[in-house]
Amino acid sequence: MTNCQSCQAPMDWRLAESTAENPNPRPNPLDAEPTILGNIQINENGRYKVLTKFALEVARTKNQKLYTSHFATCPNAKKFRSKK
Repeated sequence: MTNCQSCQAPMDWRLAESTAENPNPRPNPLDAEPTILGNIQINENGRYKVLTKFALEVARTKNQKLYTSHFATCPNAKKFRSKK
């Protein structure tokens, strides 16, 4: 766990699950603490995936831990987004 350089909030750098569209994902910052408002699930290998609406409903029903991208919660996120 590290702290955001901008807002100092605790966060974890995680890799997304590899897919055919994204076989070599780059690390992304996730808020360190789970939240009921999250839409990201971390698997047993420590990689994450953004859940579909249906999968999100199922995860919430089962009280599974969900996380949020730090880009969604950091007040200065635009400074740190990479340019495509």
